[in-house]
Amino acid sequence: MVRNLVFIFLLSLFLHTTPSQALDISGRGDSLENVIRKTQDPAQKVQLLIEESAILKSTYPDKALKVAESAYALASKEKLQELCLESLIGMGEIIAMQTKPLRLMEITIKARDLALQLKNQRALGQVYYLTGLNDNFRGDYTESYPNFFTALRIFEEVSDQKGLIKTLNGIGSTCYRQQNIPRAYFYYSTALNKARETKDRENIANVLNNIGLVYLSQNKYEPAMKSFREAREINEQNGQLLRLAINYINMGIVERRLKHFPEFRENYQKAVDLLTKFGNSYNLAYCYLEMASHQDQEMKNKDSAIFYAKRAYQVGVQNKMKGIVLNAATRIQTFYTASKNIDSAFKYSQIEYLTKDSVNSENALVKLTQIENEFKFEKRIKDEQIRHERMNYLFFIIITLLFSSLGVTFFYISRQRMVVKNMTLEKEHIRLANEKLAQEVEYKNKELTVNVMSLIRKNEFIVDLSEQLITIGRQTADEKSKAEIIKLTGVLQKTPHDEIWEEFETRFKQVYSNFYEKLSKEFPDISPNELKICALLRLNLSTKEICELSGQRPSSVDQARYRLRKKLGISNSDANLVTFLSKF
Repeated sequence: MVRNLVFIFLLSLFLHTTPSQALDISGRGDSLENVIRKTQDPAQKVQLLIEESAILKSTYPDKALKVAESAYALASKEKLQELCLESLIGMGEIIAMQTKPLRLMEITIKARDLALQLKNQRALGQVYYLTGLNDNFRGDYTESYPNFFTALRIFEEVSDQKGLIKTLNGIGSTCYRQQNIPRAYFYYSTALNKARETKDRENIANVLNNIGLVYLSQNKYEPAMKSFREAREINEQNGQLLRLAINYINMGIVERRLKHFPEFRENYQKAVDLLTKFGNSYNLAYCYLEMASHQDQEMKNKDSAIFYAKRAYQVGVQNKMKGIVLNAATRIQTFYTASKNIDSAFKYSQIEYLTKDSVNSENALVKLTQIENEFKFEKRIKDEQIRHERMNYLFFIIITLLFSSLGVTFFYISRQRMVVKNMTLEKEHIRLANEKLAQEVEYKNKELTVNVMSLIRKNEFIVDLSEQLITIGRQTADEKSKAEIIKLTGVLQKTPHDEIWEEFETRFKQVYSNFYEKLSKEFPDISPNELKICALLRLNLSTKEICELSGQRPSSVDQARYRLRKKLGISNSDANLVTFLSKF
C-alpha cells in the first residue's frame, strides 16, 4: 500500500511538470478577453473564440468546451449561421474526446440539420464522422458503418484528406472492436499511407497506435511496442495528452503480457490520470478492464478483479456504451463463476446475453460487407460519370471543330448504353450468386435432416434385429448357440452405434462447421456428451429421435436437457433451449 502511494505521488509530480501542462492558461484567457473587448466585429469575435478552443482542446478540454459554447452562443445571437455550424462541430470534437455519447448525439443532430440547410458538404462530412464515432462508442456497429461510409463519400467529393484519413481510421476501429482483424488492418494501413503522404503527424500517431493494437491481438509484442512508442513520441511533441494516455495504456498492456508488472502499473496510472482529467469515460473503462485482468491473472485477487470490472461496467451503463457493458459483464460473470458465487454469476450472464444480442456483431459484419460493396459500386458509377463528363467535353470540342456531331453522338450513346448494360448484368450476377449461396445452405440443411432420419431408421432396424436375436437366444436350448447369439447381439448394439454417431458428426460439421467451437468457447465447462446432445437439439430433434440416434433412454435425455439449461444459464428463464442453441 505504501509503495502504491509513493508511486502515485511521484507520478503526480511528473504530470505537473509536463511541458504541455505548463501552459499559462490564465494569461491566454486575459489576452483573449482583451482582444474580444477591442474587436467590434461579431464574426471576428466568434472566429477568435473558435481558434482559441481548437488550441486548448488538446490540453484543457473543459475550458476548450466552454470557449466553443461561448462562440456558439455569440454566433446564434448574431445569426451567423456558418459560424454556428463551425462552433457546433468544434464542440462535437471535444465531446467526442470526452466520450459523452448522449451529449454528442444532441450536438451532431443540430449540426447535421444546419449543415444540410447551409448545403455545407465539408461540415456535413464532419458531422457524419462524429456520428459514426459516437455509434462506435455506444457499440451500435450496424449504425456506425453507414455513417462512416457516408462521411467517406463526402470527404472524397470535397477532397478533404484529413477527413478521409480519420474516417478510414474510424472504420478500422469498428472492425477491430468486432475482432475483424484483417479488415481493421486494411483500413488502418490505408489511413496510415494517406497520412504519411500528406505528412499529417497527428493522424500518423493515431493510426500507428491502432496498428499497434492489431499486432497486440496477434501477440506480436515487439512491433506492437514499436508502433506505440512512435505514436507516443509524436503525441508528446504535439502536446496531444489524450492520445498520449491511450498510448500509455496500450504500452502497459504489452508490459503486462511480458510480465513486466511495475512498468504496467506505471503506464496504467499515467493513463488513468490523464483520462480522468479529460473525462474520457470510454478509454477509462478499458483501463479498469485491463486492471481487472491483471488482478485476476497475475495478482490472483478475485475481489479486486471484480471491483475494477464493476467500475468499468458502471461507466458503460452510465454512458450507454454497450460494448463496454458486454465486455465488463462477461468478465464479472467469469470472476463470480470462478468464486462459486452462482447467483451473481447468473445475474451477469443474463446481462451478457441480453447485451450481446443488442450489440449483434454478426449483423454488423454483414452490414459492413453490404456497405463496402455498395461503396465500391457507387465509386465505379461516379468514376464512370466523371469519365463520361470528360468524354462529353472532348466530344463537344471535336463537334465544334470537325462538324461531326451526329457520328460522335451516336458512338457516345452506344458506348454509354453498353456500360449501363454491363453494370446491370454485373449487378444481376451478384444477385444470382447470393441466391445460389442461400439455396446451397438450404439444401445442405435439408440433406442433413434426411441423413439424420436415415440414421435413426438404421439404428431402429439394428435395435429391432438385436431384440429378435435376444428372443431367439432365450428360446435356444443349445448353450453354445445361445452364447454365439449373445455375442453377435453385443456387436450389433455397439459397433453400428459408434459408426452411426461418427457419420452423424461428420455430416453435421459440414453444415454447422463452427457450432462446437463457438459453444465450447462460450461455455468451457460443457462436456463432450453434452455437446452431442446440443448438436441433436440444434436440429430440433424430438426426445424420441434423440434416443434412437444416441442410444440413450428418454429419462436420460430429459435429465441431460435439464443439466444443459443450467450450464447454459437459462434454467430460471422461459427461454427455449432449441431456440437458444440456434444462435451458435
